[in-house]
Amino acid sequence: MVMQTLSYGYDVTSVSSQAEVVSGPQPRRGPPQATGDSHPSCARGGQSKTTGIQEKKSIKIMHWIGIRSVSNRKQDRYKDFQFEPQVKQDNFIVMGDFNSHSPSWGYKDLDSKGEKVEDWAIDNQLVLLNRADDPPTFTSMIWRTSSTPDIAFATDDIQGRSERSVESQLGGSDHKPSIITIKDVTVESDNRKEPSWNLKKANWELFKQTAKINTAQLKLSGNMQKDAKALNQAIIDAAKVSIPRGYRKNYKPYWTPALEKLHKDLGLLKDKLIQEPSDSNTIAYNRAQAIFKREKLKQCIENWQKTTDSLNMDKEGKKLWRLTQALNDDNPKRDNNTAIICNGVAKSGKRATDVLAKQYKSISTIEIDTNRAQEVKEKIKEIKKPASHIDVMELRIPPQELRKNIKGLKKKKSPGLDGILTDMIKHLGPHALSTLLDLFNNSWRTGCVPEVWKEAHIIPIHKKGKSKTDPISYRPISLISCVGKLLEKIINKRLMYHLETNGIISPTQSGFRKNKTTEDQLTYFVQNIENAFQEQKINAECIL
Repeated sequence: MVMQTLSYGYDVTSVSSQAEVVSGPQPRRGPPQATGDSHPSCARGGQSKTTGIQEKKSIKIMHWIGIRSVSNRKQDRYKDFQFEPQVKQDNFIVMGDFNSHSPSWGYKDLDSKGEKVEDWAIDNQLVLLNRADDPPTFTSMIWRTSSTPDIAFATDDIQGRSERSVESQLGGSDHKPSIITIKDVTVESDNRKEPSWNLKKANWELFKQTAKINTAQLKLSGNMQKDAKALNQAIIDAAKVSIPRGYRKNYKPYWTPALEKLHKDLGLLKDKLIQEPSDSNTIAYNRAQAIFKREKLKQCIENWQKTTDSLNMDKEGKKLWRLTQALNDDNPKRDNNTAIICNGVAKSGKRATDVLAKQYKSISTIEIDTNRAQEVKEKIKEIKKPASHIDVMELRIPPQELRKNIKGLKKKKSPGLDGILTDMIKHLGPHALSTLLDLFNNSWRTGCVPEVWKEAHIIPIHKKGKSKTDPISYRPISLISCVGKLLEKIINKRLMYHLETNGIISPTQSGFRKNKTTEDQLTYFVQNIENAFQEQKINAECIL
C-alpha cells in the first residue's frame, strides 16, 4: 500500500509533521467513538517515515499545519473561520495542530473552532485517534500550562488498527512528538543511510600494516574471479580495523560533547518546569537556555571560520553549501522510497528498482548490424602492425607505472559495490601493491576481467522538472570498482599511446586526444570558409 502526504493550512506558514508506519503486531486500543472527538497528535519536531502496505491500495495522510486567528478584535476572532478540507472515504489519516478546544481531546471548554472541527469530522465520517486522558503535547512556557492542540483522525477502515502515542520532548520545541502506528504493515524499505568510512579519523599506518599481513596470507590461484574477491576482502578487512565507519542521524558539524551536556541539562530543567511550575524553576530554565544558545552560537562561528579558512572554492563549493545548511539547521531528510507508476500501478522499493532496471536496459542496449560488424573486423585486419619490435600492448605492467597511475587517482571518490575507496588504494604498502600488480598483470595477460570489477552500483538521479513517478524521469549514474577503474586507466594510457604512435587515429579527429580540442575543428571550418571567400570558390563542408 502506497502512502502519500498532503498538507493544508489556514493563514499560517508550513510546519513539518510526520507519521510513522510500524510493522508487526502492536497492543490494541479500543476504537474511539466517531463523534468528532479528538486527541493530541504532535505536528512539530517529528521525523517523517512513509512506507507501504499493499500494492493496489494507498493510505493518504493529510497534514493540517495549523489554524491561527487573523483578526485583532476579540469579538471578530472566529467570524470568518472556515474549516472545510475534503478528505477521502477510505485509507485516510488527518493529523496536525488544529489549535481548537474541545473536551474530546483534553480541553475543559468547547470553543468555536473545536465545534467546527467536530462537525467537519462527523460530516466526513472520521474517527478520532486521540483520547481525552492522553498526555498533553504542548507546553506554554509563558503561561506555564499544558494543552493538546495536536489531534489526529482516521477513516473507519483503518482506525481499528491505528494507534496514537505521545513521545518525550524533542530539542527546544514546545510540542511533543506523537506517532501514529498502523498495525499489520509490510515495510519494503526504509530511509536509513548506508554507513560511510570516516577518513578523517583513519589510522593509515595501521591500515598499511594490516593490509600487508592480509595480502601476505593471500596466494593467487590464477582464477581471476576468486583472486579479485580475495584481494578485495583483504583490503576491506584492513579498513574495518583502521578506519571508523558508521552513520550519524542529523549530524551537526558544530555539535560538541560540551554542547551535548548543556542540551541534556536544558531538557531536564524543562521537564522539571513542566512538572513543578514556579519562579525559581523558570529562572533556572531561562538561564540554562541562554547558556546553551550562547555556546551553540560560539561553536557555529568557530566551525564556520575553521572550514572557510581551509576551503578551496574551486573544488569544495558543495562542502561549504552543506555546512551552511547544517549551521542553519536546514537539513531536510530525503525520502528514498519513490513510487514509480508502471502500467497504472504504483511500484515502490524493489519493484520500483526492477522497473528502472528494465527502462535502462531498453535504452542502453545497442544493436549492431551484422554487415557493420563484419566491416569493422575487416578494417581491423587491414591495420598495419607497428614497425617497432616492442609493442607496448604486450608488455607487463611495471611497478613504477602502477605507482604513477595510483598517484593520479582522485581522493574521496564514491566506491563501487566492493566498497573500496581510492584513498585505500593510495595508502596500500609495497607488499599489498605487489599483490595488486600481479593480479593486474594476470588480467592483462589473459584478457580476463573479474566480474566484481564490472558490477556497477546504479543510482537513479531525478531530472529536474520531470515527474517523479515516470521511470523516464531518472538518469542513471553507474559506480564501478575503483580497483577496476585503476586498471582501465593504465590500459587506456597504453592504448592511446599505441594508437597515436602508429597513426591509427585519423589526423582530422580532435576529440578525446591529447593537445587537441574540438575547437580546432571549428577553427579549420571557419578558415576554409574564409579561404574560399577570398579565392571566390565554392566551399562544401560535411559535418558528421
